Amino acid sequence: MDPRTFPLLLAVTCAAITANAQYEGDNTRYRTISFEELPAALAKSPKALILDVRTPGEYSDTSHWASLNIGHLKGAKNIDHREVGKRLSELPDHDRPIYLYCSHSQRSRRVGNMLIDSGYTNVINVNGGMSRYWNELDRLSMMDGLIERSAGYGIINAQRLCDMRTSRPVFLLDVRADSLVAPGKKPEWVSAYGAVKGATHIPIERLKEAEPQLPRDRPIVVVGAYTADAAKAASALVAQGFKEVHVLFNGLEGMIDVSDAHCSCKKDIWSSDAPYSAMGLDRLDTVALLSGEQVMIDIRPKEEYDGTAKDAWMNTGRFRQAKHIPASEMRERIASSGITKNIPLVLIGRGLDEELFNTARILTDLGYEAVTILTTGLWGVRWEAHNLPGRSAWDAWVMPPVPSPSP
Repeated sequence: MDPRTFPLLLAVTCAAITANAQYEGDNTRYRTISFEELPAALAKSPKALILDVRTPGEYSDTSHWASLNIGHLKGAKNIDHREVGKRLSELPDHDRPIYLYCSHSQRSRRVGNMLIDSGYTNVINVNGGMSRYWNELDRLSMMDGLIERSAGYGIINAQRLCDMRTSRPVFLLDVRADSLVAPGKKPEWVSAYGAVKGATHIPIERLKEAEPQLPRDRPIVVVGAYTADAAKAASALVAQGFKEVHVLFNGLEGMIDVSDAHCSCKKDIWSSDAPYSAMGLDRLDTVALLSGEQVMIDIRPKEEYDGTAKDAWMNTGRFRQAKHIPASEMRERIASSGITKNIPLVLIGRGLDEELFNTARILTDLGYEAVTILTTGLWGVRWEAHNLPGRSAWDAWVMPPVPSPSP
């Protein structure tokens, strides 16, 4: 799964829903189900309707947002979440099972609540959405037979890249812009994202003229900073007649926090010169946080930390045990915080925001020895708790915001 895009996605599609409310219907109004359980459930309910509530472009792999062209579930009916209320006549009787899904399991939850309000009694939300399938591709093989795509290129995750490399030669193609690769000063996040070792760099705009440099006797794995730029490049290569093209899902952004357990060749294929590290929620040591052996710092602005931001979707609560030092005040306040420079620090924000990388650099420049970014952010903690099997306990680590007293 990739919660990194949540703030943008939710701002567009769920702006009216507060962070605390979006999951309230789970297993109270509608049921939820994981990909691990879905094939068996569908086999037992052959008359169930699978309803894809994404846009028609996403469903058909023709969306303008290339990163969202990630296929659909076999046999699914597509009705845009914004149109479901006007097209209820196309749905089955109110007691027939309806399985809902989208890209990240946010729009499907909105539709689930709406269907319950409309009298439907057997509504099931597929947790995680299509993005979870591709992010955990190697661990969700039970779903392989239920996935259909019309794009001419493949999608692989980091572990599938490792597996591919062990079986045959692979051509790694870095399609980032020259400005992100050339020597010289770059945005901090670029340094943190690092690069794929051994990749040939050819920007998207030069792919056509560089065609003779590209092999046709081996798979080409396209890597970008994100999925979107790689997907555009992969489409261009397919149009040029290349037959075996794959996109690394989530690109370099996804490599920064993937664990060795989920990418066995990470040390061989990826490197970053950032003086700090990044990790996902699966590697956060709560025992160390509770004992004080590790300190978490919430770097969001005061109004978000207090839950008083004008945009309600930004009011995501607080992570237990986290101290609050806004990114804009880090240089001035860290010295008086009582945090020694040898204690491990974990930085958390709303999501994977650029200011996280900038703040991590500030702290390492100031001499803090072990700085780590928590890539999920507050949004991702909640998302994982409500969408990934075995992660529900994380929800208790996010507290409602409490406005700070006025000075």
